[in-house]
Formats: sequence, structure tokens, C-alpha cells
Amino acid sequence: MQWEEGFRLGLGSMDGVHQHFMAIHQACVDAVGDEAFKAACTELRAHLVEHFDGEKLQMEQCGFPMIRIHMAEHIRVLNEFDHMMKAPKAMARAYINEGIPTWFRQHVATMDSATAACLRQAGMD
Repeated sequence: MQWEEGFRLGLGSMDGVHQHFMAIHQACVDAVGDEAFKAACTELRAHLVEHFDGEKLQMEQCGFPMIRIHMAEHIRVLNEFDHMMKAPKAMARAYINEGIPTWFRQHVATMDSATAACLRQAGMD
């Protein structure tokens, strides 16, 4: 998954976190061997928790009306991630290679873009 202009939300804080996410995700994709893959995925999960906590704070600060829906999606993704990391390695790698990019594209285009609009309206970045 490569950075695309379509991922740009126009807020430095969100765009920077998303670019960092993509770099960590790429480390998972590029990991050679089970131990390297596990370590990279552990780092990706830790990033997701921090990433989602940061978005939650931003949503609270701007009074995002769909915060519960957005946060439920974050919880779902973390649960799915945990489940897939316990699956056979081939399934875990397929999830990282295909599932995460598919989710990310959809999430940025919908929930994150709506959150970004709320932040812009509140004069936040």
C-alpha cells in the first residue's frame, strides 16, 4: 500500500499519523520470517491503539456527532487484528497484505474524512 493523494485529509495531524501507519504496515508486508513478521505486527498493533486513542481525543474535542460509530469501528478492527494474528501464518499475512489496506482505504474515505471535516469546522488540526 502506497500513499495516494486520495488518502490526504488536509490536516497535518491526521495525514502524518496515516503516513506513519502506512510505513509500519509496509514493514509487516516486507517482514521475512515468522519472528520478524510477528515483531512488525506487534508494532503495528501498538500504533493502531495510539492512533485510535488520538483520533478519539480529537473527536471528543470537536464534538464529532458520530464518535460512537467511529470508535466502534476502531474496536472492531483491533479485535479482528488480534483474531487474525492467532490464525495460521498464511491467513495472518493475507490479512496484513489485503485486509488492512482494504479497510484503511474505506475508513479514510468515510469515517476519517467525516472526522477531518468536524476538526476543520472547529478550527482544529
